[in-house]
Amino acid sequence: MGLLSYGMLQNWIKKYKENGYNIVERKRGRSPTIMKKPKVLNKTETIEEEVERLKKENLYLKAELEYVGKLRAVVQARKNRQQKKK
Repeated sequence: MGLLSYGMLQNWIKKYKENGYNIVERKRGRSPTIMKKPKVLNKTETIEEEVERLKKENLYLKAELEYVGKLRAVVQARKNRQQKKK
C-alpha cells in the first residue's frame, strides 16, 4: 500500500522537521469543553438591568418547559391511541 499522493509525503516531512517524532499525534473530534473560553459578560449592564434580563429569560424558559410538557403529553396520547387500534 502506498501513499495516496505526493503531497501527503511532503506534509509528513514538513511536520517531522517542525515536531520531530510527534507528527502522527493528531487530535480528532471536538475540543474538550474545558478548553472553551468563558463568555464575557456585558460589563455595562447594571444590577437592575441584569435582574430584568434574568426575569425575562426565566419567563421564557418556564413557557418553553410548559410547551415541551404539553407536547410530550400529546405525543404519548397519540402513541396510546395507535397501540389500542392494533
